Amino acid sequence: AISMAFAPLLILLDDKVLQPRLAPKAQKRAPDAIDERDAEVIIAGHGRFGMTIVRLLQANGRRTVVLDHDAEQIEALRKFGFRIYYGDASRLDLLEAAGAKNAKVFVIAIDDRERALAIAETVLRNFPHLRVVARAWDRVHAYQLLNSGVHAVYREVFGTSVDVARDVLTALGQHPFEAQRAAALFKAHDEQLVRVSAAHQLDQTKLIDISRTARAEIANVLAQDVGEK
Repeated sequence: AISMAFAPLLILLDDKVLQPRLAPKAQKRAPDAIDERDAEVIIAGHGRFGMTIVRLLQANGRRTVVLDHDAEQIEALRKFGFRIYYGDASRLDLLEAAGAKNAKVFVIAIDDRERALAIAETVLRNFPHLRVVARAWDRVHAYQLLNSGVHAVYREVFGTSVDVARDVLTALGQHPFEAQRAAALFKAHDEQLVRVSAAHQLDQTKLIDISRTARAEIANVLAQDVGEK
């Protein structure tokens, strides 16, 4: 009985006190000195999401500068020739040093919801000429980013989920072209739906109504598309 009574307290002690002390400490240091002038694109975050963006842009000859706050990862990636700087992308001085005044696009690729919003606010307020695109953790995060002024959001797993559904349709016997077209129509419809819904982010009743209407609309659109062939 005594052990059962103390178990919750011991679990809490382990979670709040012991584990934080035993966990490896993230390396922290002063921001890197940055002096960039020719970057076309500045990217905040070089994790599993940002890395692909950087690789594709650089493969197409586009000049990029990457800011990240993971010191250990930066050191590892620099060995592969990536142009990455350590620093907080929400700091105005670092953004200016990274060439934000002359860049064309700013990509927020980090996986921290609050930091992403803070970065968006700083960039949009101080560099209104930049087109800001951002990784959204989920639908609600997409609403927040759009309402902050971000020009385009990309939900973290939305594109992959659509790809899976497309391939499932093909596996069920649908022609690959028709499955691809259905996926494209659904994606375009849902992206528009997110923008419409963002205006009613805090009105759950309205969001439910929009969602129900949208499900009927996309089903009708796809049915009509099939009927026209």
